Formats: sequence, C-alpha cells, structure tokens
Amino acid sequence: MKSTYFLCKDYLDEVIVQPILYLPINHFEYTRLINCEPLSHAVEKTREFSIDVYIDLHGVFQSALFGMLSNIPIICGRSYHTTKDGAHLFYNRIADIESVKINRMFRHFLIARSIFPQLEPIKDEKFNIPDNGFVAFVPGSSKKGILKRWPITYYADLINIISKDERIKVILGPEEEDLYYEILNLLQCQVDLSKIDLFSYYPKIFQDCKCVVGNDSAPLHISTWLNVPTFMILGPTSPAINSPWEYSIGISTNYDTICNGCDIWNQRCLNNHKCMNKLSVNSVYMALKKFLEKVDELQ
Repeated sequence: MKSTYFLCKDYLDEVIVQPILYLPINHFEYTRLINCEPLSHAVEKTREFSIDVYIDLHGVFQSALFGMLSNIPIICGRSYHTTKDGAHLFYNRIADIESVKINRMFRHFLIARSIFPQLEPIKDEKFNIPDNGFVAFVPGSSKKGILKRWPITYYADLINIISKDERIKVILGPEEEDLYYEILNLLQCQVDLSKIDLFSYYPKIFQDCKCVVGNDSAPLHISTWLNVPTFMILGPTSPAINSPWEYSIGISTNYDTICNGCDIWNQRCLNNHKCMNKLSVNSVYMALKKFLEKVDELQ
C-alpha cells in the first residue's frame, strides 16, 4: 500500500488510514474490542466525502467492514475463495477471481475492472531504459519480512561478478541498516552504495536504472510499475502471486513444497531458510544474465 501511495500521491485528493482493530486480552469471551475510537474517527471522516465506490484490495474482514460502515453504496471485492475472514459477506459487487494463485497486481486490476470495464492493461509498452543505466541491487526488505531476503553473502558474490560488465548501484532502505557494513566488507568492486531514508526516493533512483534486482519487496513493485525492467528473487512467498506482473521476471525455488507451514510475517521458518539458501549464486547469475541480454536488445 505504501508503494501504491507514493506512485499515486499526486492524483489523490485525500488519504484516510484504516485503523487496525485489536481484540482485548483476558476479556470474558473476547466479545469486545479494546478501542473503537480510531475506527469511529476514520469512518466519520470517510462519510463526509460521500464516496460512490469502495474497492477492497485487501480482502480481509476489517478492510471489508470499513467499507460497509462508511455507507458507501458500492462495495467491491473478490470472490469468497480468494478472500479471508468472511470478507466477501460485506460486498455487494463481486469480482469473480477464478484462481487463488493469481498474480497479485493482476488480481487488483481485475477487481478494479469489474467496476470500470473500460480499463485495459498496458500493452506493447516499452521499458523505460536509460542509455548507460545502472543495474540496481535492492538486497533488503522490511524487518517484518526479513525471511524474504536472499543471503547478503550471495548478493555480494553476484554483484562482484556482474560488476565486471555493468554499472552497479546498491540501495538499502531505512530498515536495512544491518546489511550496510556487512555487504560493504564483502564487495570486491567499486559500486555506488546508497542508504535512503524516505520511501519516495526509490522512484527517483530507478529512473537511472536499466534493471532492478532484489527480493520480494515494495521497492521492486515500484520499479515494476515504473516500467523499469525488474528481476525478483523469490523464496518464502508464492511466485505465482508475488512475482512482477507483465513486464519483468522472477526466479524462485519450489515454494509449494519447501515453505509449507512456514509463517514469514512472524519470522517462523521450519526449514532453516532453505528456500532462499537453495538459490545458488550461479543459478541466479545465469538467469539474470539472460534477462540483461534481453534488456540490452530493447535499448
């Protein structure tokens, strides 16, 4: 959502944050919420705008509930087998998504098109590739999604190899301070190593890139929507759902068999990070090399 905001902020009239509702601890039968005041404030503010359409991209109970409470006449979401927590019960317009394993961005597009049928995906759009651009490596992720990281030692080895043929940038965000000195000590080549504090800087940096390489993280979804060639390294998240849509490529191990039972958002891994460790530097290098050759052909 943060990446969507920064890409669209120049076209937004208002941003209203939906609060998270927490159940009480040690309350009799857990029948009450701790504090509804933030919800009441957000709902009342939303009602003031007399919004016509609410499109729920989250597909969970709380996001669907918010749309209903805000008195919005059209509440649209996806069909029951691709939502959670009974969210579909709040919708009066259903986007029939046939498959659970569908690209997340394409799924969002289909939901929006169920309301606005005139929408069409971008076709035959050329990549935005500057002459003599950088290959940007984004080796981090949020702290919460730390299991999505490919080992930093692998990244360093890959960068050392790729730097022989390409200009390299390495970009670390505000939650990736722990990687800065580690990768600095591992690199054997001269690269532009940047630490950024503000999320909005990513679009500016990606404008100078011929390709962006990294984990399943918000910056790579930004580069995809900016139409910059994007190479995503996936492990504990489904490539069918999370890999870049339309324009780019993802490489992954067999998620369905390796990551069964793991919970990346609570940092619970049952297989000692096997999904990412199994992706060798050589296999990623060979796939990335082919991708870069394709990018060169498009310049």
